[in-house]
Amino acid sequence: MKKLFLVMALALAVVATGFAQKANVNKAKNKALAVENPDFQGAKDDIEAALVNDETKDLANTWYVAGLVYEKAADAEFILTQTGSGNTIQMGEDALKAYKYYLKANELDQLPDEKGKVKPKFTKKIAASMLNIYNKYILVNYGVEKYSAQEWVEALNAFETHTAILDLPLLAEEKNVPAKDTTYYQFKYYAATCAWAGEMNDKAIAMFEEIKDKEYNENGIYQALCQLYLDTKDTVNYISTLEKGLAKFPNEFYYLGNLINHYVFGGQPQKATELLDQAVAKDPTNAQLYSVRGSMLEVLEDIDGAMANFDKAIELKPDFKEAWLGKARLIYNKAFKMEQKALEIRDFKLSDQEVAKSLVVYKESIPFFEKVIELDSEDYDTMKTLRSLFYKLSNSDSSYQAKYDEINKKMLGY
Repeated sequence: MKKLFLVMALALAVVATGFAQKANVNKAKNKALAVENPDFQGAKDDIEAALVNDETKDLANTWYVAGLVYEKAADAEFILTQTGSGNTIQMGEDALKAYKYYLKANELDQLPDEKGKVKPKFTKKIAASMLNIYNKYILVNYGVEKYSAQEWVEALNAFETHTAILDLPLLAEEKNVPAKDTTYYQFKYYAATCAWAGEMNDKAIAMFEEIKDKEYNENGIYQALCQLYLDTKDTVNYISTLEKGLAKFPNEFYYLGNLINHYVFGGQPQKATELLDQAVAKDPTNAQLYSVRGSMLEVLEDIDGAMANFDKAIELKPDFKEAWLGKARLIYNKAFKMEQKALEIRDFKLSDQEVAKSLVVYKESIPFFEKVIELDSEDYDTMKTLRSLFYKLSNSDSSYQAKYDEINKKMLGY
């Protein structure tokens, strides 16, 4: 009899514990819904205990009440924030827990009963609660706080969760669900920006790609994607996005300018020149465009075209150092080629005559190199070029020795 009594006592203890946890669920609900002096902390303690208890942790009602407790706590803080005394962080953290717990409640609510039938009890209530959290912008305000503190992961989670509410299937049959308008995509944009700021580049790319054509800050999003693809060394998508951006925003120089830079520094002067033609047509008074096109034509060995572009750049901007340097370089390189060709002539007399001709052309480059130094007195590389040029010319014309000595003395001071 003693053994039987002990077994029955143990069974009663287990049942009593189960009842106690179910009672905790009800107590938590009552504490949170109290009209006067709701005890949110007490409700949280009770429901958190029920969430880990074997008797109650798998019940939809337990998770629904958990969501309700935290939603009501968030609501209470929301009211206080309207008067400037609430805690936005606590409000947001409570709302995030409410969202999480409601999702779990909805998941359990969709499970079939012992007869194999699905009879959800909480779908409508959960939908209403989710919309309550959404419509009060509770998570947006929390996200802004976290964004200001540069807590990117938390800010991302807040904005992402806020917009995720409208994507919930349980809202499909609900009326008065806010439209996915520009405001919705604005918060999607904020979430993507947080991912980018937090160096979660792959996530940021995916999020920006999702919203790039949704009529909210499209130009900014395309530029963000370009930078992200550049940062992640995804050249294919970088170029593709620049080209799509240029087609979508033809008057935005960002796309054309970066495409030009890509082909300029990527060693594709022909492609760069074609794009520069477009750029000049759109902005015919931009001296830099002419100067860069001059450099590309120089690479393509269109010397006359290059010189014409450098001249145009100087006409538009007389103090444009790079254009003066381009002119100097064209003339210098022409002289250098003449000199090298002359040195290949086996007839010494004829060779000397041709070298002399090259020296005349070398002299033509000097005023332009000097103009470069006038515009930038610390251009050491141009000084070195002039010094070597004066030295070369001093062998046949002693007047250049003084120029050589002067610039050499100046360079020794660097």
